[in-house]
Amino acid sequence: MDFTGTFKPVNIGTMVIYQGANFRKRFVWTINDEGSDVRIPVGLTNATISAQVRRSPFSPLLLDFTPHIYITNPVAGEFELALSATDTSLLSFDSGVFQLEVEFSFPEEFTVRLLEGFVELSREIVR
Repeated sequence: MDFTGTFKPVNIGTMVIYQGANFRKRFVWTINDEGSDVRIPVGLTNATISAQVRRSPFSPLLLDFTPHIYITNPVAGEFELALSATDTSLLSFDSGVFQLEVEFSFPEEFTVRLLEGFVELSREIVR
């Protein structure tokens, strides 16, 4: 599959993280099969996924999702972002911009910006 120069990231809108609660967001990467309306999965077998949250594109890092991304079914293009309640309780930002990239190392090296959007942190009141 050739994504270079032709792939537009999907804007996922706003993800809300509830401070002090588990966070889990599941994604399935599919594309249109050429010449049909059938969606086919993009294999993630040789992929590394990275994602970050910053106040603005040039601001310091607020949240590095990368160690919390799990490729759950590489053949079916499935992955998830997951933070424990302990992880979310330590967050201290209000909102930021989010971007997720997939890097492939085989058969050739290339990176696709797959998702982008916003993240809001809903502050915990009950402690």
